[in-house]
Amino acid sequence: MTQRVIPATLEAVNPATGEKLGEVPVAEKVSAALAAARAAQPSWADVPIKERMDALRRVGERLLARQDKIARVITQSTGKPLVEAYSSELFPAAGLLDYFARFTRKLLRSMPRKLTLMGWAGRRSHIEYRPVGTVAVISPWNYPFSIPLGDVAIGLAAGCTVVLKPSEAVPLVGEEIRALFEGLPVWVVQGPGQTGAELVEARPDKIFFTGGGAIGRRVMEAAAKHLIPVVLELGGKDPMIVCADADLDLATDGAVWGCFTNSGQVCASVKRAIVVRDVAERFTELVVAKTKALRQGDPLDPDVDVGAMTVAAQIDKVEQQVKLAVAEGARVLAGGRRLDRPGFFFQPTVLGDVDPASSIAREEVFGPVLPILIANDEEDAVRLANDSPFGLTASVWSKGVRRARAIARRLQVGTVMINDATYTHALAETPWGGVKESGFGRTHGLEGLLEFVTPLHINENRRHHWRSLWWFPYDERQRRLFTAAGPALYGHGRARWRAARQLLANFSFGDLKPRR
Repeated sequence: MTQRVIPATLEAVNPATGEKLGEVPVAEKVSAALAAARAAQPSWADVPIKERMDALRRVGERLLARQDKIARVITQSTGKPLVEAYSSELFPAAGLLDYFARFTRKLLRSMPRKLTLMGWAGRRSHIEYRPVGTVAVISPWNYPFSIPLGDVAIGLAAGCTVVLKPSEAVPLVGEEIRALFEGLPVWVVQGPGQTGAELVEARPDKIFFTGGGAIGRRVMEAAAKHLIPVVLELGGKDPMIVCADADLDLATDGAVWGCFTNSGQVCASVKRAIVVRDVAERFTELVVAKTKALRQGDPLDPDVDVGAMTVAAQIDKVEQQVKLAVAEGARVLAGGRRLDRPGFFFQPTVLGDVDPASSIAREEVFGPVLPILIANDEEDAVRLANDSPFGLTASVWSKGVRRARAIARRLQVGTVMINDATYTHALAETPWGGVKESGFGRTHGLEGLLEFVTPLHINENRRHHWRSLWWFPYDERQRRLFTAAGPALYGHGRARWRAARQLLANFSFGDLKPRR
């Protein structure tokens, strides 16, 4: 078998123009980076949590001072509009740094745990949190700044050291992250997919992977060989349920932005609109008109709504998915093709007459394509929404908040938005992640922070002059004591009282005295 040759550098290309932006060296010794991170971890864990929070605050200040340069690098590397580089990458990252710089100590404070039975015997328990150790972060190309920066920052706040493997498609963004965390225990290893595989084989203490399901499975299989825990944030087929009483102007604005932001390269975008039949025709008319009004072009132009796609292979895949959808009976209502110009531009596309069993309705489309499905009623809409192997996010659109909440509670996803869509990865305070084939584990919020720590249970016997009743030596009276203990403490009715009398008859405080 021919051994795969890893290139010495990664080339950064502007997907909107095809021009070369630069080159970044590929990491030569991934295992050495992990070893260095592991060696540094005990010292970093010993840094007082207040000082770790101050370090995040300084990273946030550095980010804001460099935001214009970073935004331009993001736009040139990904093809997303400059506005989105600020609104969906820099702004959420700054908010996350600020949140964990202010609240990590409170979120990880030692917590007492009330003991219902053993408390009377002087036992006390509390939970403390210890960092899991050295973590690997393997990040994607669609949000190459905000996603990895968040994982790195939360890991540092928890007391972990971090090795980050950015996407090889956007290496210059990875270098901006490296610069922001300079002086902190963060190692950035640039390289192709093989670099990520080497990082997993180097045995970090935990892996945080964001990306496609196929690679996620490979990461999990490799990690399982060494019993390395993983957090996986994978793809989605996020449904948008539009009720008969929805504000259609608002809902269609949300659908168009929620689907076509970042050229649809969002795991949590509106990937299928499920519209109640009573309003489906009007909803479709509005969506088509608003989609055709979008301005697509140079992402550095502040007046452009939709830029380029990031990866050549992805635009090819989306083109084939749309062709297959048409072959399966869907009708192109807007867009439907790539633009005849340099770069990776695919038109924002709306599809009607979509069969719920078709490929376009069931498979993830990582591009600017909105299939519209018609539901008979809200019950049918919920059924269609849940009929998916994915479960990342969903949205419900209704003027009746109580009705929308009732629908939301029935959806098999990690996050449901009511009268909004797509944006909640930007919330530092709330957990992010999915169910089913959208992955497991969480990032962001308290739940995300707890992924970077291990709970340590400390139990104390404050009545240290008392011995435990279950210690040696055993005898018949001890057997009778425990025979009665369960019914006396946890039983009901007369049987409980009979057992309680038997318990008291066999219990003596002398049993609690230390044996000499």
